[in-house]
Amino acid sequence: MSRAMLGTLLVTIACITASAENYLLNGGQESTNEYQLIQKIEPTPETVTVNLSFVEPINFSSPTYQQEISNFAINAGLAPMEILKTQDEHGNTIHKYSWEKPPRAFEISLTFTAKAKAMSHSH
Repeated sequence: MSRAMLGTLLVTIACITASAENYLLNGGQESTNEYQLIQKIEPTPETVTVNLSFVEPINFSSPTYQQEISNFAINAGLAPMEILKTQDEHGNTIHKYSWEKPPRAFEISLTFTAKAKAMSHSH
């Protein structure tokens, strides 16, 4: 067998064994998370004002990810003097809580449920 034929045979064998298979995985992941943030406020006798702000999480959707928020709540262990609900320049809802000369330590909590879904799509 000539060297040229042997070389051609080896290249042909290498090409046959080197062919790859493509696998397409289509699916996703889902999760449900219960979030809770608890902040303990311990004012000193010299404390004049306590101001707290929270951004309300929102639903979100893209071609590969979805987030759904439910059961959003803010609970204060000491009634605030003022509660304001505003929006920032990006459309986010901001919850502002204020206390004037709070008489004692207290907790404030923010809770919500977030359902998330990550998806892969075949094209």
